[in-house]
Amino acid sequence: MRALWAWVGLVFLLLSPSAGYAGKCLESQHSIPMGNDLDGNPQSLAVTDYLCRSNTTKVEGLRVRLLRITEFIDPLMNMDTEPVAAGMATLIDNAKLFKGKVHAAYKGLADVKGRLPFSHIGFHLPGLDTAFRDEKTWPENFNLNYDLEDGVAESDVAKEILSGTRVWRYLTADDVAKFKANWQKKHGEFSWTHKLSLEYLEHVTRDNVPENFMVIESDSPVFQNCDEYYVGGYSFSAQVRKHVVDFAVISNTSDKAMSIESLVGAMTETPRLRDAADSTEALKRAAVGKIGIGFQLAAGEARLVPLRILLVDENYGQRSDAKSIKAKLDKLKAENKKINKVLKKKFRKRANKEKVLKYALIDYSEEADIAANPKVVFVEKKRGAFRKPKFPKLSTFVFGPEIHLAGFVVNGERIFLKGDNSNNFLEFTSSSTYGSGSECTDGKRPFTGLVVE
Repeated sequence: MRALWAWVGLVFLLLSPSAGYAGKCLESQHSIPMGNDLDGNPQSLAVTDYLCRSNTTKVEGLRVRLLRITEFIDPLMNMDTEPVAAGMATLIDNAKLFKGKVHAAYKGLADVKGRLPFSHIGFHLPGLDTAFRDEKTWPENFNLNYDLEDGVAESDVAKEILSGTRVWRYLTADDVAKFKANWQKKHGEFSWTHKLSLEYLEHVTRDNVPENFMVIESDSPVFQNCDEYYVGGYSFSAQVRKHVVDFAVISNTSDKAMSIESLVGAMTETPRLRDAADSTEALKRAAVGKIGIGFQLAAGEARLVPLRILLVDENYGQRSDAKSIKAKLDKLKAENKKINKVLKKKFRKRANKEKVLKYALIDYSEEADIAANPKVVFVEKKRGAFRKPKFPKLSTFVFGPEIHLAGFVVNGERIFLKGDNSNNFLEFTSSSTYGSGSECTDGKRPFTGLVVE
């Protein structure tokens, strides 16, 4: 078995304010060096800054840069004790961190997430342990999706579809409330891994469990080793959301000290998990006033102010081939396959009458007996049970306090930023594929998955 490491680089979304009211903010576009890539080639990031000044001469040299940072956030939030990479330090103008309520919320969230041993949280859902084997249909309160390897021939879809079918639904408050009891019902114990998972779930959803926050999805209950197909029960998990933080870099580029008496805008301190678009829109409609966050900037000094924490979906792709897989299954005609005569005589007649797909699979629930005396189980699924695929619609959510920055009170004067988020999206990604290899042996047992159709 071999695996190639993948490295995902830095992603920034630059949010652009515009000028207005008591001062002017002039747009300035330039490039910032970000160090070298893995091949030693210099990299740079094109940024848009806004240089602000008041209509008088009281405020000059105020620069604003708003950043959405998706990777390497912890060094920024812990810059007192952790080094910040040179390219990042340049991007944030070597700013000092402002430790307000958003920062405190991130620290608490990062602490519980950092203790998670995995990127997915496992769930035990009682009543579904044997449903895969015993039922001819898929669970009615779940949606279906299909995932097959590239290049599967149409004639092989019926054989492969069982391992490629996933069932999923959204996480509910009941799932969180019964998380511990469900695991204990299955295992009789509650391990440290499960305790950490529950701690994270309760921390994030303590005030609200939005319908489309997390997806509970089954792993494949069937896996293949060479031409042998093995079956277990349902295994469910939900992917942990990725943390993203919006920052404001506020810099004094003048040669004089500057007093940021207060940020101006709107702020909510609710810890409630909420839809990001709705939350931000509500803050924009709120009355603009002094937020109460202020600091002194010496000549050439900058502050990095966290504005909000976003929880975003990562890598839950809408399986683009799911619809074509379902179409192939619907069109597939019954074929005469060379199968074990005993199995054919026993199951062909009933299977044809009920129009089911019938599989002979090796039971791996008792792994010690597989090599010496494999137990074969038979799984049936009605052709009509393979429903139209559905895809989750996962919103981006805000966690904890949020600041909508509209401007500043600087040296006794107000300077406002107006405008919405821009589409100035830049992405640096360096990744490789994962690969694995295995060897198949001769003398395979005659259990090849599909029995009759």
